[in-house]
Amino acid sequence: MTIEVNAYWEDVIGIPLRQIQGRFYYRETEISAMPDSIWLIFAGQTIRHITGAPDGEHLCLDAAPPILDLSMGTYGRMVVRDLGRPLPFAECVGAILHAVWTLESPQGHVIGIRCDFGHEAKPIILNWGDELLLTYTYPEDAKGQEIIERRIVTDG
Repeated sequence: MTIEVNAYWEDVIGIPLRQIQGRFYYRETEISAMPDSIWLIFAGQTIRHITGAPDGEHLCLDAAPPILDLSMGTYGRMVVRDLGRPLPFAECVGAILHAVWTLESPQGHVIGIRCDFGHEAKPIILNWGDELLLTYTYPEDAKGQEIIERRIVTDG
């Protein structure tokens, strides 16, 4: 089930973030630097799954729960890890989500989100090419490209 991005974020503005998890590819002794999926868990809310679309052009959001360990045989495995300690979400767990901006490509695709948890730095989840980036700033190769930020406004 795909969830409309703005409607999902409207529902969690004003709610504390309880946990954030990421799924990483693990092969032999090496683990991927960035997750391929992220789960945000807000107080009293259903787990939501964020991933980049296979075409690399937009963000996907659904209600799929995390699969804690998925073997891929000789190709390695997928493991889920807590993302509540490393930056950029270290200070966000337990904090209330105050605002969200969608990050859109010039073609109108939602390629990411910027979150305001009441701290100066505003973490970003961005589908950039075939990577799902967790950062505070846009990647270097985004300079000169137009990324349009649109604040999601709630009715309340």
